[in-house]
Amino acid sequence: MTRAYEFAVVLNPELSDAELERLGHSIKSLIEKNEGTVTNEDVWGRKPTAYKLRGHREGFYAFFDIEMPAQNVFAFDQAIKLTEGVLRHLITIKE
Repeated sequence: MTRAYEFAVVLNPELSDAELERLGHSIKSLIEKNEGTVTNEDVWGRKPTAYKLRGHREGFYAFFDIEMPAQNVFAFDQAIKLTEGVLRHLITIKE
């Protein structure tokens, strides 16, 4: 069963524009690898954080609306946790 999710991610602000673009492509490929599709993408860019995330006072924010089979979300979550450059992420079910 495919469900709609919102995936929020905060990336390392010290990455160059080319590295951020490469990381964005790798995140999208992880979504596709887990049989998901990106329906909407909202990139906020570099913004200050409310508190330090791994020693950083700002982060690069991006939000994705994705559709993915429910059984693949855990594998996607585990892969994102191991992705270099990701400071924080959150996957929520869209209503």
